[in-house]
Amino acid sequence: MRKKIKLVFVFFISSLGARGGVLFASSILITFLAGALYSAAPIFLARLADLITAGPAEGSFGTLVILSGLYLISVAGQKTAATISLYLDSVLRMEGLKQVSRTYFDYVSNQDQTFFTNTNSGSLGSHLNQINNEFYTIVRSLVSDVIGPITQLGTAGIILVTSGQWLIALFFLAYCVAFVVNHAIFTRKLVSQKLAMMDAGRRSYQVLTDSISNIPVAKQYNARDYLAKRYETQLNDDKAVQSRFWSINLSMMGVSSGLYIVLFSASFIYAALSAANGTITVGQFVLIASYILMLTAPIEALGDMFGRLTQAIAAFANFLESVSEKHPGTARIQEGGLDIEFQDVCFAYPGANNTHVLNGFTTSIPTGQRLAITGTSGSGKSTILRLLAGHYQPSAGTVSIGGIAVDDADPSSLNSCVNLVSQDALVFMDTLRFNVAIANPSASEREVLEALGRAGLSRFVSTLPSGMETELGDRGATVSGGQKQRIAIARLFLASPAIILLDEATAGLDVDTERDVILNLFSAFPNATIIGVSHRASTIKLFDRALVLEEGRLVADGDPSELSEHSEFFKRVMLQSEQEPA
Repeated sequence: MRKKIKLVFVFFISSLGARGGVLFASSILITFLAGALYSAAPIFLARLADLITAGPAEGSFGTLVILSGLYLISVAGQKTAATISLYLDSVLRMEGLKQVSRTYFDYVSNQDQTFFTNTNSGSLGSHLNQINNEFYTIVRSLVSDVIGPITQLGTAGIILVTSGQWLIALFFLAYCVAFVVNHAIFTRKLVSQKLAMMDAGRRSYQVLTDSISNIPVAKQYNARDYLAKRYETQLNDDKAVQSRFWSINLSMMGVSSGLYIVLFSASFIYAALSAANGTITVGQFVLIASYILMLTAPIEALGDMFGRLTQAIAAFANFLESVSEKHPGTARIQEGGLDIEFQDVCFAYPGANNTHVLNGFTTSIPTGQRLAITGTSGSGKSTILRLLAGHYQPSAGTVSIGGIAVDDADPSSLNSCVNLVSQDALVFMDTLRFNVAIANPSASEREVLEALGRAGLSRFVSTLPSGMETELGDRGATVSGGQKQRIAIARLFLASPAIILLDEATAGLDVDTERDVILNLFSAFPNATIIGVSHRASTIKLFDRALVLEEGRLVADGDPSELSEHSEFFKRVMLQSEQEPA
């Protein structure tokens, strides 16, 4: 646990910054002030009680007014200070959450596609929300839930001792020890259950998001009940985990309540008997009764805080450990001389029972070559491009660019050098301008329009109600598959990568449009290496070289016009050209 506390503390301090540090210190100071004022109120109330019971005396009215004023100031001051502290806490929380969210975003961005095999946006969004909540719990606990109660307990303890109420002080001390021991015992069990509950919650959001995304499929087959049953099953699993957590939590609260009843009863009976016997004054009775009611709250707050803080630290430390597990490469890919090498590359997708999609794939691709890749379905064509783009890591062998292994390359350097456009082009729920300009946020309006024109979208833009400012909907719901592909291709013209990968990126276009788009790419990037996966003979003919794959192995390599003699599959592909329009 010490390691986890240290990890969280280092992140907490580093995330605050100078402004956050001032806010943190100010919040602690004001919380301390609020706790001191709150603890001082019973003193003034006790003095008032003694003054009132003593009857009228010379100067008593003035003293009464002063004590009443001080009591009201202490109560009002505590409320005001607590409100200011809460505001500072919220500002401090936002300062920290920006850092947490950015850390999480960077963590997700650095993952390869293996990471997303068993997770989706719902699970990731739920996880981030959980982590943000745990961070806020840590901030709130350190500032308000620790300083406030400790200040109240310390002030009240000093007042009780200096007032001669040693026995009452000992009652509270015994209660504190028993309360802390009780919470320490149950918190150990709660930590593991809290982590399990968070995992179950993420799985529920994951299933929910997946279900919502695929509702059209369920409607198509009238299977909405079948889809809902899957979600309900996951919710039942989530409910079972939560039930175990709350069962332990309620047991802990039950023991705490029993301890409170014992303390309250013993202290109150002692104080009442002492007042009745004349051992203490009415004012002292009011003081003791006030502190009996007042001090149980900060003691319980400290106990609850200890449990919440321990759970939050464990959960947040697990997050920090996970984001530090993957260390991206640092090697920078230099411009020029970007020859590509695949050396004995093997690859199996996660969960594929070690069934390799690529088996000992080896080839060299010189800088500036136009290379087409074709082959049977599942032969590893798309996998080659994804390995080259760094989306996956090979099971064996190496993939290198300019002599630098892709696994060792700095992600930003690799992404600047290599751009992949796939058949399933991703579109943001934002404007057309945003969707294109993400490739180069500093691009001017003229440059964005020019990129759209080169991708064959000029006419499309002119038909949009708000031009480039038109919203494209969730996952590009308002545009066709072919238009999505061309939007993705338009990004290339703004990014100017040295290596362009086209994974059937123009499959949604007609033959003539596809040819125009590809020739535009060749013209716009005369020195770039362009590698395209395609089954269309008309497309393959545009490239200088073609590879043919079958069952993860390279079976033919050469000029497209000559490969028919070496591959039956390629011969069948080329025969398609007779049916394709000119």
